[in-house]
Amino acid sequence: MLPQISWIVGPKISGKSSLGSALAERTNAKLLKFCEFRKKHGLENSDDETVVHALIQQLALEISPRILIEDFPQNTYQAKFFIKNSVSPSRVFVLSCSKDLS
Repeated sequence: MLPQISWIVGPKISGKSSLGSALAERTNAKLLKFCEFRKKHGLENSDDETVVHALIQQLALEISPRILIEDFPQNTYQAKFFIKNSVSPSRVFVLSCSKDLS
């Protein structure tokens, strides 16, 4: 059984890490940084399907009841593939910032 999943998406410097850390602390959730997950598992050059499938397998092993995934999904294909093969996220946090900052 998968834990409750939430996604945090937005452009660089929009506050994903800050919000993710604060939310994880307040809700007793685990923060999973998608970019670090890819690096840790040697998936930097893998196709979207392979990466998302590996993510779903990893989430199935989690003991934490809540997982916040930072910077995921990175495109529509990843989102649809995740939902089709797993669960819909409980929450999706979409951040934005001024074009001057990004």
